[in-house]
Amino acid sequence: MMLKYCGNQSLTDYQKSRESHADNIGFIFTQESRRTVTAQEVQQWVRTLPPKPDQQLVGVFVNQPLMVVIKTVETVPLDIVQLHGSESTAYIKELRKNSDVQIWKTVSHTPETATLLKTYGTIVDGFLVDTKVHGEWGGTGQAFDWSYIPQYAEIAHVYGKPCFIAGGIKVNNVQELLDYQPDGIDIASGIEVQGMKSAALMEALERKVVDNNEFA
Repeated sequence: MMLKYCGNQSLTDYQKSRESHADNIGFIFTQESRRTVTAQEVQQWVRTLPPKPDQQLVGVFVNQPLMVVIKTVETVPLDIVQLHGSESTAYIKELRKNSDVQIWKTVSHTPETATLLKTYGTIVDGFLVDTKVHGEWGGTGQAFDWSYIPQYAEIAHVYGKPCFIAGGIKVNNVQELLDYQPDGIDIASGIEVQGMKSAALMEALERKVVDNNEFA
């Protein structure tokens, strides 16, 4: 079970995520989010405090010009680019030609999810399934019907790709999610207090994940 702590908005947020058991630390570079940060900000944070050797940095983008993504990757030492919009297969192939980062694709939970997972299966390195809310690309804090997770994970695994789950995950409901055995969870608001990352909530969440891993 992998953990991705997303939406880090400050050096303090980043420090807390870095000191946690997170495998992936996420930053949102699209103007579509209230958690938006700039490449220059993140560059400075990471220079001040490099991630631990076993942690990967993730940049989240939503339908942004390809050159914006490439420039951000050149500025910030990202390991993973997470495409959270309606980016085409052609867009993804072009990004891969111009960058050596891993590429993850977010797919919203809709009647078309299974088809989209198959469409992107051979050209991305991982998937994240999130809740679809009208007018929003993610970060809504709402969960989808988790009973679909085994179906989505099975498709992702056919292509040898991990399947992360996002949306509405909190300390008080994560055990229910873990019962569906996703490859990883992506959480932002569920580890925040008044819009800032909470080390106490991270620790509480991690205790449940560790217990689940031990007894799985």
